[in-house]
Amino acid sequence: MKRKTIGLALLPGAMFISLMAVGAALGYRVNITQSLPLGLWKVTDQAAQGAYVEFCAPAQFAELVRERGYLPHGSCPQGLAPMLKPVAARAGDTVTIDAKGMAINGLQVIDGPLPTTDSKGRPLQPVAPGTYRIEPGALWVLSTYNPRSLDSRYIGPIQADTVIAGMTPVFVFNQKENYALDRR
Repeated sequence: MKRKTIGLALLPGAMFISLMAVGAALGYRVNITQSLPLGLWKVTDQAAQGAYVEFCAPAQFAELVRERGYLPHGSCPQGLAPMLKPVAARAGDTVTIDAKGMAINGLQVIDGPLPTTDSKGRPLQPVAPGTYRIEPGALWVLSTYNPRSLDSRYIGPIQADTVIAGMTPVFVFNQKENYALDRR
């Protein structure tokens, strides 16, 4: 009787793990970060402006991400889970950061100075004020869903070859308007 009870108790967990494995094999991911809505996302092949991308954190930021617990353990080379962010600018676009906030191709996308602390009050160093032209092979990722998201405001442009996949929301909670930027 005790074996049967233990087996029944373990069954939901085993079913959940199996479901997650099948979902991952079919290209589904669960977002549990605060950068974009919590929920189910699906792999796509697009990484266009306004699209969402899954990518590995740049190596120079991996230690900060690990120390602060921004991401769980995962499949990226640094041993971290991939990041998920919207693409705000691509090669040829300009990003301007100044006291007024941030503009992409002259269109203001963030009003006011960039936050200098994370959600727990720990210091974060934004990219220096200036105008940046996005080089070929680079992307500027920016989440307006969470103003304290660790994205290109702090890590600068990412290399397109670090992108694992394009992503699209399937079923998400707390969806807000305009957290993906499509400025073309």
